[in-house]
Amino acid sequence: FLNIYKYLNNNRALKNKLLPKILRYYFLELVKKMPCPFLTDEKTCTIYEVRPLACRLFGYWSKEEYENNYKKVLKENRSNYKYFKKAYNIILPDETINHKIKYCEKFISNKKISKSERQSMIDSIFSIESNFFMKGLISEEFLNTGLVSWFVYTIYDKKESGELRLKIMREYLNNNESNLLLKILKTHQV
Repeated sequence: FLNIYKYLNNNRALKNKLLPKILRYYFLELVKKMPCPFLTDEKTCTIYEVRPLACRLFGYWSKEEYENNYKKVLKENRSNYKYFKKAYNIILPDETINHKIKYCEKFISNKKISKSERQSMIDSIFSIESNFFMKGLISEEFLNTGLVSWFVYTIYDKKESGELRLKIMREYLNNNESNLLLKILKTHQV
């Protein structure tokens, strides 16, 4: 997040262009299937130079590893479905619960990365996050926070963003749009 945040702060025009997409993604990701907010309409990455580890590793997984990871994601999504239904009476759509990014068969690399090398990279990132935690720079609740969430937390605190997310999700599910989200996006236009 810090590398991407610095990159976008050094490129204000790009940051201003991406911020509405980031906000829309954060508030609607559980109720509407959307592409990564950092992709252009042509499906190219706007932050390729500083892309996160998950993107750097995409394509390096075997089909079996990819399918096993999808099973974990699907299990988490189903857990989210139950949680939002029970806690907030919000029914998350099947299209977001069961969404699966197509496995990349066409990926070609000059250098293969082994499973142990990939795991080592993941462990290194976890170690860096843990150092932030141990030094008191972030609290435990922020460990493993997603990239898009970090951007939103630079605007709204975690509690406020969560409350706004619930209101926007409800409004979107009831009306297929959200006036509250439109108001937020208008507020953050530059």
